[in-house]
Amino acid sequence: RRGANFLGFHSVRRRLGGHGPSVLIVFGTGWGLADSVCEKAAYQLEPIRSPRADGYNHLSVRAAAAITFDRLLRPR
Repeated sequence: RRGANFLGFHSVRRRLGGHGPSVLIVFGTGWGLADSVCEKAAYQLEPIRSPRADGYNHLSVRAAAAITFDRLLRPR
């Protein structure tokens, strides 16, 4: 989580509905992603939090993408 401002899903959802700048959503660890990509980002989407008490937090990229797109794009 490379030092950017984090936005919640609700805030990002509102931004997607407007005529603002383009949005790039990157899934996975970001391994191999140039640091400059994150440094240029105005915001980062908050991480998906685990409800587990022990803090275990692992999702497949497919599951993370499904949760993210559901939270951002499903009709309300």
